[in-house]
Amino acid sequence: MAGKQFSPQDRTDMIWICRRLAAALQGGETVVAVLDDLSRSAPRGPRQILCAMRDSLASGKAAAHALLRPGMPWFVFGALKHGELSSRVAEAATALADRLECERTIPAVRNQELLAYSLAFGRLSLLLEIGVPILTAIEAVAGSVAGAKAEAALYRAREEVRQGVDLSEALERAGAAVPEMTVQMIRDGEEDSRLHHALSVVSDYLLDEAGATSAARKEA
Repeated sequence: MAGKQFSPQDRTDMIWICRRLAAALQGGETVVAVLDDLSRSAPRGPRQILCAMRDSLASGKAAAHALLRPGMPWFVFGALKHGELSSRVAEAATALADRLECERTIPAVRNQELLAYSLAFGRLSLLLEIGVPILTAIEAVAGSVAGAKAEAALYRAREEVRQGVDLSEALERAGAAVPEMTVQMIRDGEEDSRLHHALSVVSDYLLDEAGATSAARKEA
């Protein structure tokens, strides 16, 4: 089963894979061919993942199924699985690499609960931007959150959204422990049809509120 948090090495390996996967697919090769080529030149860590992805395809499954492993958060699987289903693997891999690069620069923070929400909303922004349906996206993000309270609130919010409630209201009903103004920012994003952008802004705001200032992130 996929995990909730990356080790630094797992994150580095996935960034390596995503950057090269996206670049190689621009040449028009199939995903199978690209995985095969990359696995020959990859360092040990990425090579193991690439070989598992290639074997998953050979067995008739999506390559992303190889990412359902300990230490690999669910949103990583969700992003690449959707990329395969929508024939947008390069786009999904690029967006995922950008997100992982962003998370790699986050220093220690004081408020772990706000950090959990910051990561969750940043990851949700990524998934929605590449077209993952919102219910699937929330579930993938909730399963990737380290904070138990935040995880429970996100799962409750998903049930509210499933009943037809907007995400902003769903978060309020679920008792998400985030500042009221962030819920309003998400509501504004819904009204402007720019939800993924609003979630990205909220993610940065919550990171600052958690104790990781912009200055600290630039120095990291």
